[in-house]
Amino acid sequence: MKTTSSLLSYLRIVSLALWLCLSGCSPEALPPSPAGEARVQATLTLTLTMGGLPFTRTPVEQQQGTTTEDAVNRLTLFIVGSNNANNLTKVSVEKAELTNLNYVTVKVVTTEGDKVIYVAANMTDEQINSVTTVTPSSPEMNISKITDLTNAATGFLMTGKAKSSDGTGSISIAAGKKVYIGVDLKRVMSKVLLTVTPIASDATHAVVDDGSGYIQLANIHYVLNTTNKKFFLFEQAEQADPNPNLTSGIDTDFFCGATDADVQAGTVAISKGGEALYTDGLYCLENTLNTESANLVEIKKVMTYLRIAVKFTPKYIDSATDALTEDAASQQLTYGTFYTYKKAEGEQVKRCFSSANAGVTYYKSTLSKTVPVSDFIEHTGGWIYYETFVDSPTVFSSTNSVLRRNTYYQVNIGSFSAPLKANTMKVSTAIQPWTLKGQTNIDIDTAN
Repeated sequence: MKTTSSLLSYLRIVSLALWLCLSGCSPEALPPSPAGEARVQATLTLTLTMGGLPFTRTPVEQQQGTTTEDAVNRLTLFIVGSNNANNLTKVSVEKAELTNLNYVTVKVVTTEGDKVIYVAANMTDEQINSVTTVTPSSPEMNISKITDLTNAATGFLMTGKAKSSDGTGSISIAAGKKVYIGVDLKRVMSKVLLTVTPIASDATHAVVDDGSGYIQLANIHYVLNTTNKKFFLFEQAEQADPNPNLTSGIDTDFFCGATDADVQAGTVAISKGGEALYTDGLYCLENTLNTESANLVEIKKVMTYLRIAVKFTPKYIDSATDALTEDAASQQLTYGTFYTYKKAEGEQVKRCFSSANAGVTYYKSTLSKTVPVSDFIEHTGGWIYYETFVDSPTVFSSTNSVLRRNTYYQVNIGSFSAPLKANTMKVSTAIQPWTLKGQTNIDIDTAN
């Protein structure tokens, strides 16, 4: 009987413990934090915006971004003490629970007190695990390619710092308390688009302002050269950048060195004013370095800029006195390759040659001038290469060429000139907020 009584008492204790667990354990029953502090459960109601605009699907306006640029597939909250001490709490909310991005309910178990909460969208497990503490200097991350952060399946990485209902960054957590917070998310990358002004009477060709040749829009390609591999997870004040200056780390911290073949195979520029403009462009990390070097070659080692390849068909080839048609000019060239005399002056800068020897003959017979073959430049396949910084095409300095996260840079080429002219193309840049799909009308007619 004593044994049976002990067994019944044991079963009652087990049943009571099971009932308590099923009924919901009290905050006091939660395990302590690694620092020994008591942990409590609280509920956060999070409102998300981007660029101050709510995550709502409004009717599509004149220009629209892509759905994948705006998608939120997972939210991760990093909760730390307001003094940014360690004892970090990480909480993730998955896609199935993100049906209403205006009001996302997140139950957290953390220590009581004033907190700072950082929010990230679309982080991978590996990225989340790499964050061991959140401090004002922000965790640094590295990528092997930009698609690590712009994957259509996982979504674009976005981050922000939460604010309480009174607009401050300090958020009080207490047992059983419901807290309303908001966060303005920003994509950690920038977006760059190259457009070209077409001829008014021919939308398939670019403007060549001195009438020296033909350029088809389909033969204008571009890539982003010297872009960051390392970035801060959360936006920094005063345009801080985690990458080294010119002293070290160039090869390991930047994607650089696009070859001529890379540029030829790059993205095709689009006609200015073309359809679905807001969906186009290349992605890269923000680049906010500020180097005091006056050497442009040195600056280009650490600043993001465009390399552009243009296939040019000259109108004046060899001894032709009249402008050739595009077809006639193409027939005089082998695979589009032409040559220019690098010391040409005046109107002679427009003239190109089918071979270096043809150039030597022209200068000897027409201008009675003996020139060496070595003074001729070969443009293999007809390709010419240009470079420009993204946001400051007229002032080539690091301080005027930074790229900020979540910004859309639209670089427009207004016209080209003969290959040997000092000013070979006219460029302007329109800098736009890169906001939610269907929320922003884009006007790229702005010229700097």
